[in-house]
Amino acid sequence: MGYTFFMIRTMPRFVLLNVLLFLSFLCTTPLNQGLFSEENSDAEALIHARRGALVKAARSFLGQKKIAVPGKRFNSDCSGTIFAICWTAGLDLQALSTKSGGKSGTESIYRSFSAAALLRHSKEEPLAGDIIFWDDSYDHNGNGKVDDPLSHVGIVVSVEKNGRIGYLHYRYDKGVVEEYMNLRMPQVKDDPQGLRMNSNMRISSWKPEKDSRQLSGELYHCAGITPALKAEWR
Repeated sequence: MGYTFFMIRTMPRFVLLNVLLFLSFLCTTPLNQGLFSEENSDAEALIHARRGALVKAARSFLGQKKIAVPGKRFNSDCSGTIFAICWTAGLDLQALSTKSGGKSGTESIYRSFSAAALLRHSKEEPLAGDIIFWDDSYDHNGNGKVDDPLSHVGIVVSVEKNGRIGYLHYRYDKGVVEEYMNLRMPQVKDDPQGLRMNSNMRISSWKPEKDSRQLSGELYHCAGITPALKAEWR
């Protein structure tokens, strides 16, 4: 006790103040808040589980040209595929998107994330289970101009340390396929070792003037944080 009192008396004032503030924090902060929050831990575990379910569901559709889900009906296109994947994972994204409106399925999905404030910035790399959007992948409105935002949608199934993102999406010529995107090098199709960094995204039959973009990284719009959606999970 005497030694402790001596240490306190000889301790510099600014150090003593910090020690007292820390002790006060320990006495007044419950262990289930802040860094020790059990609720935060549970939420993170739930998000992680949902990501795994979404990736597993997505891979189950790989190779399908006609999207088929027992007891449900989805269009065999990019947004229909995303709706089917989410339904299989336990999320009725179609019901949620119907409420958000939009001129297309892709735009409706985007609006759902926007309304929930769950859109990642265009330069923020998405994670597995996130839904990703592209612009100008084809001439959606048929006017020959590059003015077609939110023209395509897919879902992330893998993220590598080098920034390469694996995603599943529906291609009109092949059905559900896995392809790649790297936002750190959006204009690079293959690296020096021949590893695919960015797959072609723009439909090959459309070659607009004054816009040579065609790779997934070049046409990327943004991503939605699917596992964090609070509504319509079963």
